[in-house]
Parts: sequence; C-alpha cells; structure tokens
Amino acid sequence: MYFLKRLKPEFSRDKDGLVPNQFFLDLYKNLEIGAKIIYRQAG
Repeated sequence: MYFLKRLKPEFSRDKDGLVPNQFFLDLYKNLEIGAKIIYRQAG
C-alpha cells in the first residue's frame, strides 16, 4: 500500500493535489475491474 502526500497535477482537480479529477477516477475504475494500464513517461 502506498500513501501519497498529494496527486500529480495531471490527476488533480485542485492546485493542492488533494481532489482527484475525472481522468484519475476513470483510471482507478479500470484498475478495479482488472484492466492493465500502460504508463508512458513524457520525453
């Protein structure tokens, strides 16, 4: 289990990183049903 201080800006609805946005909630929902997520780093 991981504990976070805040969410990354691309996953957050507020500037403090405390409230998840819809993109994060959609990813989380897919993880719950067993979907694999491929994360790509920018650069």
